[in-house]
Amino acid sequence: MKRNIIRNFLITVMCLLLICGCTTDPAGVPEDSAAQQNGDGIAAEQLRVITELVDRQDDEAEYIDSIRTYEVRYPEKEIQTGWGSEYGMSDGCCYIMTFDSQWNEVLHRIDGEGTVHTVPIPGIDGREAKHAVLLPDDSLVVVYSAEPYTDGFVCRYDSAGVLIAECALPDDLNLRSTNGYDAEIEENPDGTYRIYLYLNTVIVVFDEQMHLLHTVELMDNAVPRLYRINGSFHVGDYNDILYEIDFAAGTLTETDQNPLPPELFLQNLYYDADGRAYYDSALGFFRVEENGAATTVAEWLRGPATNVNVLDIADGSTVYAKLGTLMDNTQEFVIIDCTKEQALPERRRVIRVGYLGVGLNSILEQAISAFNQENSTYYIELVNYSGAGDNRLTALEEDLLAGKQPDMLFYSGYSDLDSLYNKGVLVDLLPFYGDRLLGGVKNAMMQDGHLWGVPFTMTVSTYSALASVADGPLTPDAFYALTEGLSGKGDTPEFSAEDAEPVYQIVMVGGQMVLQLVDPSSNDDMPFPGEVITGSHDSIRYIYENGLYDFVDYENKTATFDSPQFCAFIENLKRIDEEFVHKNAGNLKGSGNFRYSTSSAYTRDNLLFGNLKLLHTYIGDVGAYAALKHLYGDHAFTLCGYPSARGCGARISTGSRMAIFADSAVHGGCRAFLDYMLSEKIQNSDVIVTSSLPVTKEALSRAIDEHRYYYYPSDGELQLEAVDVSAEHLDIYDDALEEGRYTEIVITDEDKAAMMEFFDVCRMETGFDPVVRQIVEEELSFWNGGARTLEETAKIIQSRVWIYINE
Repeated sequence: MKRNIIRNFLITVMCLLLICGCTTDPAGVPEDSAAQQNGDGIAAEQLRVITELVDRQDDEAEYIDSIRTYEVRYPEKEIQTGWGSEYGMSDGCCYIMTFDSQWNEVLHRIDGEGTVHTVPIPGIDGREAKHAVLLPDDSLVVVYSAEPYTDGFVCRYDSAGVLIAECALPDDLNLRSTNGYDAEIEENPDGTYRIYLYLNTVIVVFDEQMHLLHTVELMDNAVPRLYRINGSFHVGDYNDILYEIDFAAGTLTETDQNPLPPELFLQNLYYDADGRAYYDSALGFFRVEENGAATTVAEWLRGPATNVNVLDIADGSTVYAKLGTLMDNTQEFVIIDCTKEQALPERRRVIRVGYLGVGLNSILEQAISAFNQENSTYYIELVNYSGAGDNRLTALEEDLLAGKQPDMLFYSGYSDLDSLYNKGVLVDLLPFYGDRLLGGVKNAMMQDGHLWGVPFTMTVSTYSALASVADGPLTPDAFYALTEGLSGKGDTPEFSAEDAEPVYQIVMVGGQMVLQLVDPSSNDDMPFPGEVITGSHDSIRYIYENGLYDFVDYENKTATFDSPQFCAFIENLKRIDEEFVHKNAGNLKGSGNFRYSTSSAYTRDNLLFGNLKLLHTYIGDVGAYAALKHLYGDHAFTLCGYPSARGCGARISTGSRMAIFADSAVHGGCRAFLDYMLSEKIQNSDVIVTSSLPVTKEALSRAIDEHRYYYYPSDGELQLEAVDVSAEHLDIYDDALEEGRYTEIVITDEDKAAMMEFFDVCRMETGFDPVVRQIVEEELSFWNGGARTLEETAKIIQSRVWIYINE
């Protein structure tokens, strides 16, 4: 009681200081409320002090006194770092097929105690081992195949590697395009064995002498798992239906529906030897009870490991899994005992984080686990609203009305949270994070001068072009001028192979997607100047959506849809869309898709006018700039955005955004976690910089500095690799450079400055206001139908939009 009185007194004093320290206008509104919004005044600092004071003094906050963890028994180091295939369990043992130090194939069997039994796989010239299983008597069963992956057979060897028996597989069994492999071993009453192999879409049954007993064809959409439930074998499909296998009849019979919750997939399902069902999700490992309820067996977010990928189970408390550490991109195979509990010596304050996405974001999941391991003051618990499916927003609103909302919210960029904005429900994060974010990111996230949510990753779509043509932002007039004189001609400007930029096609080599450089002069099947590439035409759509922003001013509650500029915008866009895309007049040219196999960078739906290329460019990671440098060769280029009267425009896509609820009792903890998500450790982790873009200025600058980029062509193929400058194996690339096998793409200081400037000064958008867009498209339909002139339509749009934004 005494502490509460002191707390309330201090809060009152600080609030009075806050009020007295602000001058007011005649209406009594504090003049420096703007300073509180942009973080450059004392009001924001006083607010921070008050908030943290409440955090320290609030006795009613929830604490956590103990944490469930699990004991991990590691197998040999060779298995931990092995990059070979991982398998599930058979007869209570785990299997991994990998390579030894001499690159010979070996099989590891790990029992429930973590004991490892490793045997070499006998090699056969021209044959590849696809799957291997150790029988209880230490004999080895190996599935082999050869080109073209249809000539397969199964061999059984004794413990000394001597061949015991072999059997040819059906000729139509393609062992390359496989959905996966699985195996089960069943002991007969006389002590002999039956071996069940799931290979591609066929289950093949052998006796111990490798005589083929049964073959059962599965569905094309079968999940790569063989279930043994109460003595019978089952498989499932991706429609979450289980089928019992009748080997004698060679048929499948549909059984009861999948016992998993509706938001999970059947491949998450596991059965133990007693027929009990289990499933795993990003939150943990669960047992399904007879009434359909889920009992928690292990909570991944409360354990020391991150990114737990369950492979199979021995029983309800022993799990075979692959652990991946997100931040340093490592993995290891482990046996997990889910029955151990460990009390923590300290008490930690709980931060309840609500998730409002379709599925749990893997970066968020693992960042929460890492934060829980490292932070001794706060502890994250996840409230998974995504389990409510399409009703997840309704479930959140019900908790808000009941006063049970979480402390933070992670929500998809596509979630409809307009009802929460400007209602005092969320904390304005602009004073705390406005200066840390890239300028374009902040602009895209702002809502009426407030920053209600902050992303932690992004990707960007924009235009790139030769600097000689578009040296800076692409204005609408400049964009329209590029298309003048081409309309309706139907002719094809003359091109030579020397004038053409390189053309690439995507090919699969050894299961990896790579680029193949194509000589346009010798390949009639590839796109070349004069041909039209049809498709989704995202470039036209993004030009349209970005251009609409030029005619709405939300801050001043005005619109200019009745202006000549809007009519010109629509007329030109329709002309480009119809004549250059749909009529195939020969004036819109494309080079197809351009993508690097190890970089999320590509261009698509490109607009090519004469010798000018406007490349619709997707920038999915920091290496994309290096990819573009290679694409443009020796020509200078610029990221010029989409046509916009307001300056350089682009389209940003974010994963989840982070928000803080105003009624949370742990604002300090929420900001500590948000700081963690924007920290160097997360923003510059491999998983972010190699698959998306960081969102802070510091992280983007460091990511550019800390990577070198190489490409290596071989027989027309091209691959791009990004290497950390501190990597121990950097000398390998230096040697390759000297030998001419690699070429380095050097990111100069000028390149870095151009990249940083683009992301900091361009106006990124996340998608246009759906209400205004609906108004525009409804009215334009009358113009397209000939019922009104474009000028009449523009006036009606102006009236409706003005009413909407001033409501």
